[in-house]
Amino acid sequence: MVKEYQRWEGSDFTPPEADEVALALHIHRRKQNPEAESEPEPKLPQGISIGELEALRSDAVEEGLAEGRQQGLAEGREQGLAQGIEEGRAQGYQQGLEEGLKAGQQQIQEAVAHWLGLADELTAPLEDKDGRIEARLVMLLTAGMQAVLGHEIKTDKDSIHHLIRQGIDALSEDETLITIEVAPTDARLLREHYSEAELKERRWKLREEPTLKHGQCRIESGQSLVELDLQERLRVLCQGLLLEAGLSDDAG
Repeated sequence: MVKEYQRWEGSDFTPPEADEVALALHIHRRKQNPEAESEPEPKLPQGISIGELEALRSDAVEEGLAEGRQQGLAEGREQGLAQGIEEGRAQGYQQGLEEGLKAGQQQIQEAVAHWLGLADELTAPLEDKDGRIEARLVMLLTAGMQAVLGHEIKTDKDSIHHLIRQGIDALSEDETLITIEVAPTDARLLREHYSEAELKERRWKLREEPTLKHGQCRIESGQSLVELDLQERLRVLCQGLLLEAGLSDDAG
């Protein structure tokens, strides 16, 4: 018996099409997760296998990582550079400020010392001159007091005492009771010079007059009145001495 001829074909080892692979994956997911039946079936582009797709995905991931790393590195370098510049500028400013202040303070101290030295050099002759002028004025005033009072002057008590003596001498000799009015400060000086017994013996009545200044006195006896002013007499005398020396404004 002759059998009908049948053509034999070997097994097909070509890779399955992408659609078949996607379908198989979809079926496998549905078996693993039955609730996902409503999900649409994924479709792969024509002519792309799972391996190629994985390779593309891996390349994209690597490229994304590399790009992100490069961008992060660039931004980090830029931020670090800006921060470093800012910190360096602040540190340099502070250091420069401290050094500048230190140098400026030293220069100021040197300048002050220099000008103080010049001032000392300039004022030293003036101080010597002032000392000589002061000594000459003291001598001049002492001579004036001696000329006014007619004797050597040692204290204020002596000056007011002799001033009163001159006023009393100017009164007539037959006067019996003499009233002497002086400033309160001069009255205390006179009481140190004359006791109450001496004043009574001389028939002098000492009276304090607040309106009178130091060096002024008013002597009264009967119909006679003598007023003396020590400062005014000294002023007139000193003015005359200055005129003789050519130091007064009136001399010009």
